[in-house]
Amino acid sequence: MTVQSNRLFAAAGGPAWDGGGNLGGLFVFDISTPQSPSRIQWRSNVSHARSAVLLDSNLYLAGDEGIYILEMSDHQFVRQSAYFHTRSTESVDVYQQNQKRYAFLAQGWAGLEIVDVTDSNTPSSVARFTPQPSSNISQVIVDGAYAYLGVSGSQTPLLVLDISSPDNPLQIASFQAPTRSGHVSLAKQGDTIYLVNGDTDMYIIDVATPSQPTQLGILTVYDGSSLREIAVEADRAFIATGERGVRVIDIADPAAPRVLNSIPLPAFANHIQVNGGLMVTSHFMEGSMQGRIYLTDVSDPLQSATLSYADTAGEPFQALFYEDDLFIPDGPGGVRWYQRLDLNHQLFQPYTLLLR
Repeated sequence: MTVQSNRLFAAAGGPAWDGGGNLGGLFVFDISTPQSPSRIQWRSNVSHARSAVLLDSNLYLAGDEGIYILEMSDHQFVRQSAYFHTRSTESVDVYQQNQKRYAFLAQGWAGLEIVDVTDSNTPSSVARFTPQPSSNISQVIVDGAYAYLGVSGSQTPLLVLDISSPDNPLQIASFQAPTRSGHVSLAKQGDTIYLVNGDTDMYIIDVATPSQPTQLGILTVYDGSSLREIAVEADRAFIATGERGVRVIDIADPAAPRVLNSIPLPAFANHIQVNGGLMVTSHFMEGSMQGRIYLTDVSDPLQSATLSYADTAGEPFQALFYEDDLFIPDGPGGVRWYQRLDLNHQLFQPYTLLLR
């Protein structure tokens, strides 16, 4: 789930029914008025889409069958530039180096694949990084000439790569935890990585010198929560904990993080994003085989208020804000695009834009 300006992009996997057939892939919402988000669009040919990132006017959407590149310069007509078939991808990020552009694909036990997407019409693989011993790469964050890899199911939950030569990525550091992690989630703010291990622990790691990641602090939550995914804004961290909602963490002092508040939610919280005091959580209701996005005002983390929700019809994964819209990848091939149009907080019926 990713936020840019007032648009939220969310990936969702798994089959879903929306009257006319199975839908999923990428959803896009307009959240300029959080109380009443509206779906702008869905894209329905990305199998079990999970992750999206937007750079300039190109949207990179990753899922079970590789990555799709969508041209987004005209929001009334979104064009598919290219499709690159590769292994199932958990997470995608994009790196610009001078006139070249590369997509970094976290592909679980298959490692990290680097794809040249400079010409969005003809992407090509340039390198693959496979850690030794073999590890489950579940997330990638690219910042400058470095890639930070989240490693699930390992006592080494963070790897740091030098990607100054994208065709020859080099591991330069790792972070060792005292216990084996579950599913790892990362967030980066400035020179700090925030890492939750899918169990009870959140680590705060200084990467000002990327080759020497240093633990600044740790928070262990002993209330039965499973720390599943993390988002960070200013001096607050927000952690999705499944059935126990969201934990709000004060990270103003990295050496002594503390729980500020617990925000209950009406459904199992898998994924989370925060932008400008607006929290977006992604949920999947197994009984109905539907997904749902909740928008919550967390500008005052001690007085949060749920503003609205929107159904996605699939299992929403990573969402992405962009201007006033919300993009959600949602299952076997869907891009749903929600737009907030009504100032009286009425949710307009979604419409599907032409894609080809």
